[in-house]
Amino acid sequence: MNPVDTFGRISAAFSAAAALLALGVATAGAGCGAPGGGAPVSQTLSRSPAAQAELHRILTRFASGARAERIALEPELVAFRERYPGDDLIRVADAHLAWIALEQGDVRRAEALSAEIEARGRGATGTTEDIARVLRGAALRRAGKPKPAFGVLRPLVSKVIDSYVRSLLNEEVTSAAMEAGAWTQALELMGVWLREAGDDERAAVRAQIGALLRKVPIEHLVSALRAGQAAGEVVEPEVDLRSLVAERLAIVARERRDVALAKELLDRAGPLLGRQGDAVFEIAAGAGTARVEPPTVGLLLSTRTPESRRRSVEVAAGVAHGLGLLRPGSDARLVSRDVGGEGGVEEALSSLTAEGAAVLIAGSSREQATAAAKFARTNEIPVLLVHPPEPAALDGAFVFVVGEEPARGIEVLAAALAERGATPVALVGGGDGDQQ
Repeated sequence: MNPVDTFGRISAAFSAAAALLALGVATAGAGCGAPGGGAPVSQTLSRSPAAQAELHRILTRFASGARAERIALEPELVAFRERYPGDDLIRVADAHLAWIALEQGDVRRAEALSAEIEARGRGATGTTEDIARVLRGAALRRAGKPKPAFGVLRPLVSKVIDSYVRSLLNEEVTSAAMEAGAWTQALELMGVWLREAGDDERAAVRAQIGALLRKVPIEHLVSALRAGQAAGEVVEPEVDLRSLVAERLAIVARERRDVALAKELLDRAGPLLGRQGDAVFEIAAGAGTARVEPPTVGLLLSTRTPESRRRSVEVAAGVAHGLGLLRPGSDARLVSRDVGGEGGVEEALSSLTAEGAAVLIAGSSREQATAAAKFARTNEIPVLLVHPPEPAALDGAFVFVVGEEPARGIEVLAAALAERGATPVALVGGGDGDQQ
C-alpha cells in the first residue's frame, strides 16, 4: 500500500456521514495494525479536508519520485507546516522532512527528527511511526553504527505496509547486516528484499544484491545454496536469491578453477546457472584445471607503468637465463601473463597453472606479491616472490621470497660499494617511480 491508498481512504472517510467515518477509521486501523494484534494503531487524521488533500498530493509525488524529486518537495512540506501549525498531520510532514534530510546526507537532523516523531507518538504503531523508525535506523547505519541500526530495523521487516517505505527498509536493514558482518542474516534479508520488491524495481534490486554478494565470504554463500536446496521451496527465478548466489559462486569457481565447487553447483543449482552453465560444467569435468608439467615456469608480469615494464623485462630476462631457455636442447618452458586491473592477479595466476606451470614467479609490487602469496596458500602451488609481500602474508609452505624492494636493493649495493672504497656512489637511471 502506498500513501495514495492510505490517505485516499482517509479523505473519503472525512467526506462521508458520521457513521461511515467511524467505519472508515476502523478499517484503516485494521489495515495498518501490527500483525497478530498488539498495541492499538495511531492513525494520523486531520480535522481539515484541505490539509488532508494537500498532503495527499505531496506524498503521491514523494512516493513515486527519485532522490532529487523528493528533495525538491522540501519547500512544499515546510509551507504545509506553516499553513497548518496545529494539525496532527504535521507529524507526517515531519517524517518526510526527516527522509529528505537523510537524502541530503544530514544524518544528525534525520535522526533527531525521527526520534522526535517517535516521542510524540508515545510508543504507538502506525504508518508515521514506521517511517520514523526506518529513518532512525537508516541514520544510525549511515553514521557508522550498523549494529544499533540493525537492532532498530530488523523488527520492522515484512511489517511495513507502504511500498516506498518498505523499499528503504529492506535496503537499509540488509546493508546494516552486511556492515555488521551478520552474513547469515544478510542473506536471509536479501531474499526478503528480492521477494518484496515491486515489478518496476526488481531489476535494480537484483543488481544491488549482486554487488553485495561479492562481499559475502564464499563459505556463507555455499551454506545459503545448500539451505535453499534443502528447503525445496519453488519460486520464480527472478525472485529467487539462489539464482544470484549460484551466479556469484559460478564466477568464483571459474576464477579459481575450483572443481569441487563446480561439481556442487551443477548438483545443487544446475538450472540456475544460465549462460555460465557450460563453463562450470567444463571445470567440473576437469577442463582448464591445473596440469603440472615440471619443466614449465609461470611468470606474472605487469606492464601498466614504465617502471613496472622495466622491472618485468629484467625479471623475464633473468628467468630465461636461469632456465637455460637459449641453450640448444633445453626442454624448459616459460609461460607468462600480464596482470590486469583489480582482482586480476588471481585470475592470471590461475591461467598460468592451467598452462601447466609447476612453479610461479610473481610480485612486481608489494600489493601483487601479497595477492600471489594468498594464491599460493589457497592452491598449494609454489610461488617465488621477487618483491616482499605484507608481513602477514609470509606464512605458508608454498611462499618463497627471493627478491627485495628495489629501493632497499639500491641501498645495499651502495653500502657495499662504499665499504670497498668506491666514492662517490651515484644511481644512474631507474628512479622512485611506481614499482609495480
